[in-house]
Amino acid sequence: MSTQTNQPRIVIDTREKCPLDFGDVTTVRKTLKTGDYSLEGYEHLMACERKNWQDAWGSMSAGRARFERCVARLAELDRAAIVIECTLMGLCERPPQIQRTTAASVIGGLVSWSVKYNIPVFFAGNREFAARITLRWLASWMKHRAPVVGK
Repeated sequence: MSTQTNQPRIVIDTREKCPLDFGDVTTVRKTLKTGDYSLEGYEHLMACERKNWQDAWGSMSAGRARFERCVARLAELDRAAIVIECTLMGLCERPPQIQRTTAASVIGGLVSWSVKYNIPVFFAGNREFAARITLRWLASWMKHRAPVVGK
């Protein structure tokens, strides 16, 4: 993707509290039905959900039912992805405030949902790489899956 005007802008959900930095790529804030990132004009077809380490733990423990509803909505789209801002091993470090949830259940749940809902989960390692993976995923969707206009 480029910053040229013929390229769609990245849509960042208005509820995204700490948006990823996409450098000089044009972004716009809008409320998305599901997910945190999409492409303008294609919000009904694709979205990417971002989680940091703490969000991932919260979403797979106390917020599990709500997050599964989010994942189910993502699965209704043509394509969706989940990008997590840590490594797989890093996610295994359990936060002290989370009770009765193990790293095995968090990882197992994410793997299970990735199969059940056909949504890839990317472990980015950090925020910078989460932005790079999200940007690359959005660009790849445009290249391989976006409907051709005028046909």
